Amino acid sequence: MSYRKSKKITQLDIRQRHPQAVLSSTNRDYADIANSLYDILIGSDLGARFFEDELKSMAIKVTLYFEDIVSEVGLWASFVAKHKELYGKPLPFYAVGTEYDTDHIHVEDIQFLLWDAMLADEYSETMPNPENYGIEDAARQIFNYLDGIFEDTQINGTLYEYIHEAPFASNFYEVRLVLNWYFFDCYLTSGRFLASVLQDAIDRQMELCHGQSSVAQTAAMADVAFNHRIGPLALKPQEWLAALLRVNGQEDKAAAVASIVNRQLEPYSLESFDDKVVTLRDVEGNLVTLHRNKYFDVGDSTMKGKGTNGCIGTFAFYNGEWFLNGMNLWADVNKFAAGFKREHELAEKDLKALRGTLAGNRKPLFFFKDADSFRKFIEEEFHMPLTEEQKIPKGAKNIIMFIPEFIQDGDSKVEYSGDGRGFCLILDCAEYVKSPDNPMYNREKAKNYFLIADIEKVPGEFVRYAISQNLFPDFAINSAQGYRHARKLTQDNLDFLARTLRRQDY
Repeated sequence: MSYRKSKKITQLDIRQRHPQAVLSSTNRDYADIANSLYDILIGSDLGARFFEDELKSMAIKVTLYFEDIVSEVGLWASFVAKHKELYGKPLPFYAVGTEYDTDHIHVEDIQFLLWDAMLADEYSETMPNPENYGIEDAARQIFNYLDGIFEDTQINGTLYEYIHEAPFASNFYEVRLVLNWYFFDCYLTSGRFLASVLQDAIDRQMELCHGQSSVAQTAAMADVAFNHRIGPLALKPQEWLAALLRVNGQEDKAAAVASIVNRQLEPYSLESFDDKVVTLRDVEGNLVTLHRNKYFDVGDSTMKGKGTNGCIGTFAFYNGEWFLNGMNLWADVNKFAAGFKREHELAEKDLKALRGTLAGNRKPLFFFKDADSFRKFIEEEFHMPLTEEQKIPKGAKNIIMFIPEFIQDGDSKVEYSGDGRGFCLILDCAEYVKSPDNPMYNREKAKNYFLIADIEKVPGEFVRYAISQNLFPDFAINSAQGYRHARKLTQDNLDFLARTLRRQDY
């Protein structure tokens, strides 16, 4: 037996990718299937191109998809439903006939999952063509094997019941565990940017709680469960879970999960408390009442502490109740509340000032050939000096100024936050953006430059707007079938590509 075949997939590998509450007797069966897929992958063209751990991850991913279809769990069905809702077709890239359904496995599904698995490395600067022959050949071999054992494979009844009956929906903290599963372990949604997003969340919480690692870890887990976009469609975990509940006929539970309101860290003054509830007041004057229980276990002495008049916390509203959802630090919150309110007032003031500028020229995009022309425009039209953040570095060849606030109704199919950030600057990218106002567009260069994946240079808001306005009309991913075919494949799936490559930044 070769070394490449010596590393086996275990029951634990399957178990760890199920929701925490699911203990299945079928894990060994699916581990055996995963090992068979691993051997197929080693013998395929992909075997020479990927490391052992990468092939193992691919095998597990496709095995869990197979378990999903055999057991009628609904995960893949929820992806197809959401993709169809967004784009009017079941799958990206692959043309499937009217007979396509989610009750059976399909070669195209496996092709997509192998392609998606190849994007797990967030630092990779290359993207394989989803029509790559090596991917298609491996997918067909895997399909032939799985199709042959489909009828004889045992259903995971425990997983089926857990998802279809959704007992977790009655408890906010059990819902949050499922959302964490979507982030960390679900075959459909975990992967790209997972490590960096989690580490950023932990680092941020460590600063807020002054180095208390256990508190920071708990708060970070709550943060990633609600605030980050995951999976190939760049949806938040609660959107994925709501879609799953919906395809399984749990409309009421789906609506409840979809409507969870998660507040960011804010200061709250203490209004009142007794042995059952604590009532807080936010900076806008709204009351937040929480039940005292094992999840919100704050003592009277803490709330009555010297100089303590409230807390800084993160809370979520679900099924008519407020719940602690992460950080909860008790202190003198008056200074925090004043600063929090002032920050929001300044943001609104800046936004109003921006709305008052360029009164006769309110468009979202401006193009400049160099730093001097940009500086002149800012001084004459905005009547303000550049801040340090807005100064153009030496050597910049061209500048795009993007103002999300100036997007008119009907300009775009996506929603914008209107968060008062003003404008953003995109350097050295004008050659790749086709607009009537842009004389610097270079069609030949634009054909090959993967601007939508350039997270360092280009903000997600701009990418969404540009795609909705067809500002990247000539870009195409590399294809052995030629530019014309590649351009159609790319343009038909451009928004999807942006979602799956950028995820949280989309």
